[in-house]
Amino acid sequence: MTNSRGAVLADRADIADTSAKRRTGLLKRARLEAGEGLWISPCEGVHTFFMKFPSTSCS
Repeated sequence: MTNSRGAVLADRADIADTSAKRRTGLLKRARLEAGEGLWISPCEGVHTFFMKFPSTSCS
């Protein structure tokens, strides 16, 4: 996964493209390894309640 400038954001990303996947998001994960990510589509906002690790979001 790259951004508009061609920078690699993740080389292994899950896609949260259903309502159920977006509701669960990363809540069942204890961590993300280097290169992992979650693409949320569509996305109107990101909530980080009850997260077990810090995260960074980009648009």
